[in-house]
Amino acid sequence: MKTRIILVGVLLLLLGRGLGAKAEQTELSTVMQIKALQVELLTTQDTAQQIAIIAQMRALLPNDVTREPTHSLDQGGETCFDATLLNGPLPFFVSGTTIGYTSDYSALGLGPLTPPCWDGYYNETLTGTGPDVVYQFFPPVSALYRISLCNSDFDTGLLIYNANCPPSNPGDYICGNDDFCGVTTFQSEISALALSPSQPIYIVVDGWDGASGNYNLEIAFAETGGPANDNCFGAQFVEPFSPVTGNTSTATPDAVPDCGTSITAPGVWYLTIGTGNTMTAHTCFGASYDTKINIYTGDCGSDLCHGQ
Repeated sequence: MKTRIILVGVLLLLLGRGLGAKAEQTELSTVMQIKALQVELLTTQDTAQQIAIIAQMRALLPNDVTREPTHSLDQGGETCFDATLLNGPLPFFVSGTTIGYTSDYSALGLGPLTPPCWDGYYNETLTGTGPDVVYQFFPPVSALYRISLCNSDFDTGLLIYNANCPPSNPGDYICGNDDFCGVTTFQSEISALALSPSQPIYIVVDGWDGASGNYNLEIAFAETGGPANDNCFGAQFVEPFSPVTGNTSTATPDAVPDCGTSITAPGVWYLTIGTGNTMTAHTCFGASYDTKINIYTGDCGSDLCHGQ
């Protein structure tokens, strides 16, 4: 197992970055560049190239339009062609409406039997037949994600697709849900969906049997019972030269580059500030197993090796 540390020269380098927001529709060149990179991403199997393409896509999102992680984001787009882009630290809390939009996607084509990755009620001809809107989500790390419409005010539906535009049933279908929460309004949630940074997805907010209304979409890391600092975005801050204790037994593996020390087991993340002098990170005075350390500098999702 391993203990992971993120080392940055300036704390704001990691914490000062806002959320990327949807490009204004007048900035068509940026949108087209993102779409072209998206096609390139889906045609390569090389992991290093996938990571590089994702970095290019994120860099194209406007830096002058930022939002706080706990604030509502933009209304979803009518179709995948103008999907609202969600990129940045989790959680996302998205508010919007499907009232006045058209029905572009549904469960039709998934077959009469409950499809894979679908818990609970399912009806091919009624599920997801309401007006719908679309988001495109860029997973920051390989992890389990919770995608929820539980605080919406109508009978919702939720469809997840690979980022092929337009997506098809069943070829691009990944997961879906009709009824998960709500006593009378029957909202939707996918509690634990495995995603990786090389797998951007479309999230379709839909309704059952023509239903429409106001929705609240939340995207967060799944509640797996692991430690709070299980991933880069939850890194625990540690004062320089201060000892810290932790446990990796319930953590999950990380899909990030190793820094000469292979990553073969679950790990946890810490954040500290450089002092301008040589610093040492070690687990020599109390670890109960064979540990490993990798040290990075930079933003989560674009980790640069700094030591081992």
